[in-house]
Amino acid sequence: MRPLWRNIAGSLARIINVPSGAELWFDDRDIQFLAEDQKDKAQIQSVNAQAIRTLVDAGFERIPSWTPSRPVTSRG
Repeated sequence: MRPLWRNIAGSLARIINVPSGAELWFDDRDIQFLAEDQKDKAQIQSVNAQAIRTLVDAGFERIPSWTPSRPVTSRG
């Protein structure tokens, strides 16, 4: 979502008189949606890390480029 916000700032800078040496930008610190987005991303990474740890503890020696859509199906 942030790349879209950066894109709109850059696009608006073409039609708004931006002072020389300045840059049109956005401040996302108070945008609750973006904070929730970061929280969701952190939770997903945590679940993935737990899954990898479970596989390693179960005896898998190598975890190939694992993604939730491509589960690991063999050991070693």
